[in-house]
Amino acid sequence: MRVGMGVADIRYRPQFDPWAAKVRIAFNAAAISPEQIANLLDIAGFGVGVGEWRPEKDGSFGRFHVSRG
Repeated sequence: MRVGMGVADIRYRPQFDPWAAKVRIAFNAAAISPEQIANLLDIAGFGVGVGEWRPEKDGSFGRFHVSRG
């Protein structure tokens, strides 16, 4: 990859398959429902993602979804 002023550099992008994370979320239940929170996270997982080369950075990795089970 190219960094800074176009200088080439080696970068490692590990892949963890499968991966999962438990996240605790505090929210105002009078303003938004748990289902709406899950939907917002699903949208973020599809359009933004996490890590390097995620969709937000024109990549094709790093997408995630909310496990409902």
